[in-house]
Amino acid sequence: MAFDVVPEMNLPDCVVPLIDAVWKECRDAEVRYESSGETKKFGIPPKELWIMQATDADWKRAKCKEPYSGFWQFSGGEAEEAGPLEITWRDEKPNGMYWRIGLIQFVLDVQNQRSVYHYTLGPRYGRGYKVTFDDLEQFRMLPDRDRMLWIS
Repeated sequence: MAFDVVPEMNLPDCVVPLIDAVWKECRDAEVRYESSGETKKFGIPPKELWIMQATDADWKRAKCKEPYSGFWQFSGGEAEEAGPLEITWRDEKPNGMYWRIGLIQFVLDVQNQRSVYHYTLGPRYGRGYKVTFDDLEQFRMLPDRDRMLWIS
């Protein structure tokens, strides 16, 4: 069941470390593939990330559920607010193991002090996390193995 969510105009601070980590993962892979000549084998990591705030989650499986209340786009620098984003680019053929655009989804249940967040960079390249927190001001979403619930 969805809980009351006020649509975010600004990206919550707790999401920024996750965006930074996923962006770094993509850029490091790009450099590694280019320097080793393996770009043709693995593809080009996304050069854009879409961030979507969900209003509810499947808490057992650590998956965000529609509807979404906030949307941002990131391609380096600052995440910019966007209108509702439709994930039609997944109908395209992947570039090696990557989608053209990476996707970060999250839900913050402040009342129950818990969060689910996940990112997908390709058809079989993703990570999902579930965590509880004591203080939203101190909470940071991190791609930490201790918080990981699934990997693909």
